[in-house]
Amino acid sequence: PAATATIRHELSFLNAFRVVQALVYAGLAFSPPGLGWPQLNAPDLAHGMVTLYLVFALVMLLLNRRSMPHALVVVGATLVVDIAVAVMAIAAMHDARIGIAMMLAVNLSAGALILPLRLSSFFAALATLGILGHTFFGDSANSPGGDLLEAALFGLAYFASTTLCHVLGRQLRATEALAEQRSTDLANLSQINELIIRRMKTGVLLVDDANRIHQINESAWMLMGNPGADQRDLGQLAPEL
Repeated sequence: PAATATIRHELSFLNAFRVVQALVYAGLAFSPPGLGWPQLNAPDLAHGMVTLYLVFALVMLLLNRRSMPHALVVVGATLVVDIAVAVMAIAAMHDARIGIAMMLAVNLSAGALILPLRLSSFFAALATLGILGHTFFGDSANSPGGDLLEAALFGLAYFASTTLCHVLGRQLRATEALAEQRSTDLANLSQINELIIRRMKTGVLLVDDANRIHQINESAWMLMGNPGADQRDLGQLAPEL
């Protein structure tokens, strides 16, 4: 149950961040022309892509609870869409490429909390290849060397962040599982102790500093004259004690 709750929170964060990401894309794509930033290389592509991506993000957020049983498949499929949209957004809004690439790192890192390490590394490689492909085949005539270095650094950051988040997610689940097991063990020990005390021939009372009885075993209950369950004042039941 603890692991399921953790995955639900991680999936909810990923879907919520995707909506914010789509809104940022929309703000960039539909920014007033008077601002002059960013320059849209393909305005029609940017507008259509951003609109579809925003609808997709909202639908995934609404279907968050229903997608829980298939979390791995859903996260993998949505990451493919995130990577494809990010690469197209960089192609359409080259001035904002650094911010778009940084937001994609959050998608990959959040997905790595849920996915196995091999799949997380695969999506990190896919994102790196997408950015490198745009650098080689896109419009980077101004500073091809700088764009290539940026793409390589972002690829390195993708692999590092996904690996780190996967390890942290695995340790978090192991810690939660251990805590849940310890809680179960403590509950069992408490029940065993209560049963032992209840069956003792010696009368045992657990009393606080206000002389209110919190626990009484069968022997003490019989010695005190079988008091009712609502009678908890030691001063009234046994003034000598």
